[in-house]
Amino acid sequence: MSRFSKYSSDLSIFTNKNENGIKLSDRLNSLLTNSKYFDVLSGYFRITGFYLLANQLESVEEIRILIGLGTDKETIKAIDIFEMSGSNAVLEIKKIVKEEFSLTSDDSLEMENGVIKFCEWISSGKLKIRLCYDQNVHAKVYIIRKNPEIVPDQFGNLITGSSNFTYSGLDKNVEFNVELKDQFNVQYALDFFNELWKNSKDITSDIEETIKNETWMSNNITPYELYLKALSVYFEEEIRTRKVDYEWPEGYMNLQYQEDAVTQARKILAKHGGVLISDVVGLGKTYISAMLGKLLQGKKLFIVPPVVKDTWEHVLSDFGYKMSDKVVSLGIVDQVAGWEDLESYKYIFVDEAHRFRNASSTEFQYLKKICYGKGVVLITATPQNNTILDIANLITLFQDSRNSSIIPGCKDLDKYFSELNRQLKKSDNNPEIVSLVASDVRDKVLRNVLIRRTRNEISTYYAEDLQKQGLKFPKVNDPIRLEYMYDEEMDQAFDYTIELLKSFTYARYTPLLYLRDKKRIGSDKVRQENMRGFVKTMLVKRLESSIYAFIESIKRLKKSSKGFIKLYKKGKVVVGSVSRSKFDYADLEEMEDNYFQLMIDAYDIDCYEPIDFEDRFISDVKSDYKILKDIYKLWSKFDIKIQDSKYDVLKKKIDSFEKDKKIIIFSEAKDTVDYLKEKLTNDYENIVIDFSGGDSLGKKKYIQDNFDPGFAWKNINDKRILITTDALSEGVNLHNASIIINYDLPWNPTRIMQRVGRINRVGSKNEELFVYNFFPRDNSKEHLSLENSIKYKIQMFNELLGGDLKYITDDEKVKSYNLYDFLMMANKLPDEIELSSNALEMSCIQIINKVIKENPELFEKIQKFPNKIRLARKDNDETKAITFIKQGWIKKFIKYESGNSIEIEFEEAIKALEAREDEKSITLPKDYFTIFNANKNAFVDIINASKVQNIISTSSPNEKKVRKYIKALLASQEIKPSDKEYLEKVNASIRRGSLNSRVFKDLMKEINKNNQSIDAIINSFKSIIDETYLEERKNYDVMNSLKKPEVIVLTECFIKGN
Repeated sequence: MSRFSKYSSDLSIFTNKNENGIKLSDRLNSLLTNSKYFDVLSGYFRITGFYLLANQLESVEEIRILIGLGTDKETIKAIDIFEMSGSNAVLEIKKIVKEEFSLTSDDSLEMENGVIKFCEWISSGKLKIRLCYDQNVHAKVYIIRKNPEIVPDQFGNLITGSSNFTYSGLDKNVEFNVELKDQFNVQYALDFFNELWKNSKDITSDIEETIKNETWMSNNITPYELYLKALSVYFEEEIRTRKVDYEWPEGYMNLQYQEDAVTQARKILAKHGGVLISDVVGLGKTYISAMLGKLLQGKKLFIVPPVVKDTWEHVLSDFGYKMSDKVVSLGIVDQVAGWEDLESYKYIFVDEAHRFRNASSTEFQYLKKICYGKGVVLITATPQNNTILDIANLITLFQDSRNSSIIPGCKDLDKYFSELNRQLKKSDNNPEIVSLVASDVRDKVLRNVLIRRTRNEISTYYAEDLQKQGLKFPKVNDPIRLEYMYDEEMDQAFDYTIELLKSFTYARYTPLLYLRDKKRIGSDKVRQENMRGFVKTMLVKRLESSIYAFIESIKRLKKSSKGFIKLYKKGKVVVGSVSRSKFDYADLEEMEDNYFQLMIDAYDIDCYEPIDFEDRFISDVKSDYKILKDIYKLWSKFDIKIQDSKYDVLKKKIDSFEKDKKIIIFSEAKDTVDYLKEKLTNDYENIVIDFSGGDSLGKKKYIQDNFDPGFAWKNINDKRILITTDALSEGVNLHNASIIINYDLPWNPTRIMQRVGRINRVGSKNEELFVYNFFPRDNSKEHLSLENSIKYKIQMFNELLGGDLKYITDDEKVKSYNLYDFLMMANKLPDEIELSSNALEMSCIQIINKVIKENPELFEKIQKFPNKIRLARKDNDETKAITFIKQGWIKKFIKYESGNSIEIEFEEAIKALEAREDEKSITLPKDYFTIFNANKNAFVDIINASKVQNIISTSSPNEKKVRKYIKALLASQEIKPSDKEYLEKVNASIRRGSLNSRVFKDLMKEINKNNQSIDAIINSFKSIIDETYLEERKNYDVMNSLKKPEVIVLTECFIKGN
């Protein structure tokens, strides 16, 4: 039995508590029966709660509401309204009314009908509202006077207490109110009320006007204005930040598309702790990043390829960076990870970040430590080269894989990407599945962290600004093939070489695969197989690049194999990279035993005995050595430097170009570069220059003087032909040149994109650009068409490589195309194969910017629109409704259709909301509130899912083993308190996803070696897991937006047909 059940139903105290069943709204509704006048003095009044009494107020002749000042937090937002002038007080009340309509959670037809009735009674004069702004009135009083013609024996009733005239005060909050029924008290309260009423200000019309024109009750909003409202809210950060004046250094172009990228990058960096700047090559990512860094407070560290380190230093100097900001080569990340002042850097910029997409690499581990807990800017035109896991790995440089803020409702990126990757593998990369997965990643992940635009998009959406700056992008013509064919004798030698290489075992490079004790191979098996693939790849590339490069490689391999065999005969088998030392195998074979052992120890090279290997090992090594000697003998009969049809084709093509056109010739082989430098210098004398990775910074700068327009002021223009390896294929401006010749078969289209990007750059003065690709033809297949003859020759390389084609190109797309066809479209990839484009966003920003510029009055109008605006219009396709809701930076579109509410992406939503200026709205559907609340509840469900504690669901075998060790150690009675605290931190870092599979693999390897005691195992943990990862990242906040209030921006209903 309730403790309140003993009280009479005539109780004169009302608390809104459910136990006694009496709420203030219920009592007022009861008392309003047969009443003529209703007067309310309330510290605060919510119009949207009016519907609780609307039905009973129908028969009341006059309603007076006097608003004073309450003491509760919701009252006028702590603004002392009584210290204001009368006009300011009215403005504040109007503001509160708008906020009330925006924030109310009681969205229903009954509530709206109550508000409509409220406005009708204002218009008829039945309802009057006044503001008591000259006294500090805190009272809450409800005075009901009866109709004497109906109940002549009753004067009225008085209720006073804590309840404001709000939905909460009347119904929901626990309050304490007392009813008085005697005429004396009611009359006293009425006199008190009338005195205040006489000295107050009439705000009836102000409130009516506010409701009708400045809340979601307004009918004055068009579909076009609602569309602009959606754009202005979705891109509010871009609009707000764009007001900042970017100060570009003298000599740098002030390009709007670059400024917009900076704006977007700042927004993403603030939200997620990291951003990928991935505009296609040549659009100025370096300048965008430099401006971004200039606007960020705190020390910056730039990690860049060594070949562009000086360029970055020059640019940052121009932008006025501080001496404390540093530029380092990505080749020394191991050293940087050990810097004592590493924690003093707040932001890390990584140029050509795709080089770190392999999370299992040692370099990645160093870079992750450097980036951990800092703001990270990853700069790359090709963030995804192989699989979607490339993107996932890069993201973990600035976010934990299981505690991510990128996808609201899905903190576990590890699980998200693993599921998608499983789908791809299961479908065997079915094009339809690939497309669906790419779309999902683009919409849910990349849209939130990546900035990417193509030249076509820049030209389309920034045409006006480009024209004003006198800037245009050159036309890139389709690739042109240059085919070459050896004479019959040399072609036969070529084919015979291919056949010999098919028998090559590569035993010398995979000795561990021949060990008798297979257990000793362990994890080195994959490394050995990779080594075989890399050597095979090197030989094939050299053979196709130039016979000269191929023969030079054969000479080196032959010498190395000879030394290896001699060393074997002395009872020594060296396994590991001898290149770590200054010695070759001939040196090792001649060393005294004690010096040999010293060298082995110093360079961490393993040494075995012949007895450790299967008998076939040395047989295969000798067989390979014989093949190398046969190949060398086969080609020694040709004078390569004279008898070279490929070079003849090159020279003929160069001779056909206009003499003022600068040319860049790319080759992956340094031997080929050296060879071409000698040949071209003989033919063209001093206009030729070459470059490879080992060349000096001074030589590189001299090349820039000749080929980079940025150095035109030096007036150096004595070099016309540049031959280079891919050392100059990234991060360097060479757009004085208009011609690129790929002397090698360009296996990797991604590399071609980088090469073409050297000349296809913003600011190029060339009208057209030309790309030439060399292809071999088969002499013996003259009956075939030219194209088929080329394809036949390429197929010979494919067959030779077999599964090792992946070592030449890691681009999965190559495998779904004929290689020849793919390469002949390679330079179109940036525009035609989109990783993720911000095109639609850019077009939308342009629309809203145009409104700001050309119609500021309209923009100001839509900025003042209240939240929850709604309308309906006809639609030819389907009946649906779209609600736009935001919470902090989280912005979502929820679509209601056929009884279900689901989240939709920005593209679908904004295309549906798009409207013409002359489009009209129609009446809202009768079930509007059902639809609206369904969408609102769907949003709440999505957000609540984000708050659920993450449970690890994707774990590698090694991770599971590590977690079992932790569980067992924590359960042990022998563990020290400090070690227990340490392991709990490790456990937390695992749950966050701070550690990756490489760490677990190394840890288990260490534990297996040192598991004799609890202390030994814990020391294994401490030796492998860097303490950096035991602290939570501070560069982003997963829950930050989830703590912000929900804001319903708008809803639009689409009604099919008439």
